[in-house]
Amino acid sequence: MKALIVSIVLSLGCCKMAFCQNEILGEEKTTPIQLEQKRFRAKIEGADTIALAQLPTCYIIEKHKFKNSRDEKRYWRLVRNVKKVLPYARLAGNKYKQLNEQLVNKTEGEKKFLMKKVEREIKKDFSKDIKNMTYTQGTILLKLIDRETSITAYDLVKELRGSFSAMFWQSVSLMFDNNLKAEYDPVGDEQEIEGIITLLDKGLL
Repeated sequence: MKALIVSIVLSLGCCKMAFCQNEILGEEKTTPIQLEQKRFRAKIEGADTIALAQLPTCYIIEKHKFKNSRDEKRYWRLVRNVKKVLPYARLAGNKYKQLNEQLVNKTEGEKKFLMKKVEREIKKDFSKDIKNMTYTQGTILLKLIDRETSITAYDLVKELRGSFSAMFWQSVSLMFDNNLKAEYDPVGDEQEIEGIITLLDKGLL
């Protein structure tokens, strides 16, 4: 499984949220006014001038509820694993996007050269870290690569390494009760992971 993860990378909520405000200005015409050295847009209604200010978005996040201490330990272990692999998944996503942009209007020879170059760069900087990941971290990484690239691990290997490689790694993956063709589902099986990523991005974990 570790070799599979390296091959894919080298080839390139749980929480409930609610927005506490909506934009209130719409398309109405407003007039700038000065209040206590701050400039606001304002709406005139009859003899009244009403200052309009857009507040920052506020998130209301439900505190995570645990069934028991075992469930709590499992959750925080998942948080640690997501924290570890998320940067690599985003690296893969960025590399995949850059590679696609660079491959436009290129000959087959130029495409192979660029793909090998990207592979060498990633191998030099991150191969050791990826090989040292646990099985669980590797499984999460595969899911997050799908999240960041919008393409399953199977299709990614097939596109960058060919159909034979894709079929080979799919066979290996199924032996380890994994499926490279599975899609990342942020509101289904991966809802908890998606919630953790949201909290991480907001600086709340």
